[in-house]
Amino acid sequence: MIKSILTILFFNALTFLASVSWANPVDQLRPVYENILQTYPQELEQAQQLGNPLFELSVLNKAAIAYQYLGQLEEAIPLYKRALRLARQLQDEDLEGSILWSLATAHSQLGDPYGIDFLESQLQAARTPSGRKVILKYLSLAYLQAVDYEKAIFLRQNHLEIVREIGTQTEEIEVLNDLGLAYFANRNYRQAIEIQEEALSLANSIGEFQLKGDVLFHLSISYSWAKQQEKALKTLEELLALGEATDNLFQVNQALNGLSEYYTIQEDYEQAISLQEKRLNTIREQGNFTTESFALQDLSRVYYWSGNLEQAIALQTEALDILDQGFKQRQQESPNATESLEFSRVASQAIGQEKLGFLLLQSQQLEAAKSRFYKAIEGYDSQRKVTLSNLSFTNLSEDEFKIFSYDQSTDVYRLLQQIAIEQNQILEALELSEAGRARALVDLLVSKLGTNPNSMETEPPNINQIKQIAQREKTTLVTYTVQYEYGRFYQSGPGEWLTSHASERKATQLYVWVISPQGNIEFRQVPLNFDLDQLVKNARDFITLTGLSRRHLPPGEPLKELHEYLIEPIADLLPNNPQERVTFIPQDSLLLVPFPALQDGQGTYLVEKHTLMTSPSIQVLDLTRQNQQRNQNQGSSVNPPLVVGNPTMPEIELEGGKSTLQLEDLPGAELEAEAIATLLNTEPLIGDRATKAVVVSQMESSPTIHLATHGLLNDLGGFLSSLALAPTAGDPGFLTAKEISQLSLRAELAVLSACDTGRGNINGDGVIGLSRAFVSAGAEGVLVSLWAIPDEPTVTVMTNFYQQMQQKQDKASALREAMLLTQKQFPEPRNWAAFTLIGVSE
Repeated sequence: MIKSILTILFFNALTFLASVSWANPVDQLRPVYENILQTYPQELEQAQQLGNPLFELSVLNKAAIAYQYLGQLEEAIPLYKRALRLARQLQDEDLEGSILWSLATAHSQLGDPYGIDFLESQLQAARTPSGRKVILKYLSLAYLQAVDYEKAIFLRQNHLEIVREIGTQTEEIEVLNDLGLAYFANRNYRQAIEIQEEALSLANSIGEFQLKGDVLFHLSISYSWAKQQEKALKTLEELLALGEATDNLFQVNQALNGLSEYYTIQEDYEQAISLQEKRLNTIREQGNFTTESFALQDLSRVYYWSGNLEQAIALQTEALDILDQGFKQRQQESPNATESLEFSRVASQAIGQEKLGFLLLQSQQLEAAKSRFYKAIEGYDSQRKVTLSNLSFTNLSEDEFKIFSYDQSTDVYRLLQQIAIEQNQILEALELSEAGRARALVDLLVSKLGTNPNSMETEPPNINQIKQIAQREKTTLVTYTVQYEYGRFYQSGPGEWLTSHASERKATQLYVWVISPQGNIEFRQVPLNFDLDQLVKNARDFITLTGLSRRHLPPGEPLKELHEYLIEPIADLLPNNPQERVTFIPQDSLLLVPFPALQDGQGTYLVEKHTLMTSPSIQVLDLTRQNQQRNQNQGSSVNPPLVVGNPTMPEIELEGGKSTLQLEDLPGAELEAEAIATLLNTEPLIGDRATKAVVVSQMESSPTIHLATHGLLNDLGGFLSSLALAPTAGDPGFLTAKEISQLSLRAELAVLSACDTGRGNINGDGVIGLSRAFVSAGAEGVLVSLWAIPDEPTVTVMTNFYQQMQQKQDKASALREAMLLTQKQFPEPRNWAAFTLIGVSE
C-alpha cells in the first residue's frame, strides 16, 4: 500500500496530461501551443487595455503553459511569475496554488528537484500568514513526493496552525486529512488515525459531507493497516450510508469496493462478490464505460481468489470488450479524432490486458496469454510515448519517468518467460529476460553515446548478440530471473489495497542461463520453497552483525544456503580457472547478494574460485563497452585522478527541520584518501577543500574517481540518494544520484568507498541509487560497497586493489586479489566482501 501511495504521488503529476495529451497525440499538440504563442501578445494587450486582470492572468498562464510544453522553460517562468502576481492581487488562492505548482514543475525540469528550492524561496519571501498558507500546501506536497515525510509533516502542521488562525473550518478538514495522509505515508498509523478522527469529528460538526467521505475512506485504510479491522469495516459501512443518503455515487463506489476488499480478506467471497455486483450495477446506471470496465476487473479479481478461474477470465474479457466498444463508439461520434482515440484505447487497456494474460496463463491457455501480454506491452509503450512528449508539465526528469514507466512491463516480461520455458523455448526466454531489464538505463546510456534513443541500438540484444557480448568481454554471463507465485496485480493476496497483512510476494522458481565466452548457452531451473528476500537479508545480517546482535538471527548458514540455490545448480558450467571472469546479471533482491562471500559445503568462498563482476543487464555491459571505445577515440584524459576523503561533513535535518545534526567525521576515510592519493600520485581533496563544486568540476575529466565519504540512501526511486561533501555558504553539501546521472564522465574507474553505495531502491531497472548514477553518467567501471566496512580493512582492500591495478591487472582481477589478500589479515567477510564491480573490467 505504501508503494502504491508513492506511485500515485508520482503519477498524480501526470493526471493533467490524461485529459489533454491522450486526446491530442504528440504531433497534434505542437501546432495548438504554437498558435497560442502567436496570438498571445495581441490577447495580452487587449486584456491590459480592458483593465481585466483575470483575463490578463489567463492569457499569461496559457502562454506559459505553451512555452513549457515546447520545452522553453526560461520563457515560461517569467510569464508564470507575472500570472502569480495577478493571482495574489486577485486573492484567488486556487489560481495562486495552480500557478505555484506550475512554477515548481518548471524549476524542477531546470534542476531543482521537485521545485523545492523555488517553493522554499517563496515561503521565505512571504510576509503574511495568508501568503504562507498557499505556499505551505504545495511545499509540503513537494517534500512528500521527495519522500521527506518528516519535513512534509512539519510543514503541514505549520499549514494547519495558519488555517486555524485565518482559514475556514472546511480548509481545516482538508489540511487535517492531508496531514493524516503524510503520517500514513511515514507508517505512523496511530498518529494518522488520531488526525483523521479529528477531521471526521469536525466534518460531522459542520455537516461537510463531501470532505467527510474523503476522510472516512482514508480512515478506513489507516484502521486496516493498524490492524483494527472491525473499525475499518464500520468506517466503510458509514461511508456507504453517507454516499447513499447524499446520492454521492463516487462515495458509494469507494465504499462498495472497500467493503468487497474487506470481505475478500476474510475469505467471505460470496459477500465480496455481492458487493462488487452491487457496485457494478450502480456504475452501469451512470453510463461510463471506463468505470464499468474497472468495476468488472475488480469483480474478476474476487472471482479469481474465490477459485472460480473460468468466471474471472470471462469477466476480465468482458471488461476489455467494453473498453473496445466504448472507444469505437467515440470514434464513430468523432471521426476527426480516430487516431487519438485509438491511442487512448490501446493505452487504457494495458493493465487489463496484463491481468487477462495472467488469468489465461493460470488456465494453461499459453498462446492466448502470450497475445494479451504483448498487447499490454503495446499499451505501456503508447502511454510512455505520449507522456514523454508532455513531461515538462511534471516535476519528473525523463530518466525518473522512464524508470517508473518501464517498471510496469517488468512483470509482463517475467510471465512471458514462464510461457516460453513451458513451451521449451529456452533461448526466446533469455531474450525476453533481457527485454525486461534496465530499459531506462539503456535509453540513458544510448543518449549519452550521442545516438537516437529511438534507434535500433536500444532494442534488446538477440541470442547471437548475447553470445558476441560474452565472447568480447571474455566472461561467463549468468542471468537470473526470479519467478513468483502470482502476477503483480495478484501477488499481494486478497485485499491488497486495504491490508498490511496480505502475504508478501512468494518466489517459486529461479531461472538461470549461463552463457560461456565460447557461445554455449545452458539453462537451469531451480525450485524455491522459502522466502528468498528474507534469505538475502539474513545473509547480509549474518555478515554485518557482530556479537550479541547476531542472537536475533534465525538458525542456519545463509551464505551456504544462497550458494546452494544460486551457484550449485550451475557450478559445473562455471569456468575452472579462477582467473576467468564470471559476470552475474541478478534480479530483484538478488541484486543485493554478496556473491564473493557465498560459501560451498566445504566453506570455500566463491571469490576463491572465480573472478566476479555484476551488471544490471547484458545490454548495459555492451553499452558500457561502447562508451569506453568512444572515450578512447576521443583520447585519454591528461587530468590527474580525483581522490576525496572525509570532507567537512554537512548537516542533515531531523524531525522535518526542527533540528539538524552534522554527519559523523570519517578519519578512516581521510587516511584511506591519503594512502590512495599517494599510490595514484595526486593530491587528495580533504575537509573544506572537498566541496561539491570542486568535486563535480574535476569528476567530468578525471580518469579515476575515488570517493571516501558518507553515502546516504533515499527510499523513493533512489534519485535523491547522495554523497556527503563539504558544505559552502550557497550549497548544503550533498551530491545526489540524480545530479551525478546528468554528468558526462570519462572515468575508467569510479570507486565509491562509502557506506551502502551499492544499495538503493530496487525495480526493473536494477538498483536505483549511486551505483546506477555513475554507470549512467559514463563511468566505464564502478566499484561500490553493499555495507559499511570498518576503517582498517577498507584501507587494506583499497590499497591492495590499486596496487594490483598498477601491476597491470584488470579491474575484476585486481578486486579479487585485493579481497583475497585482505581476507588473510581480516578473515570475516564483512571486512572484505562488500565490494562489487559493475561495468567493463579491462
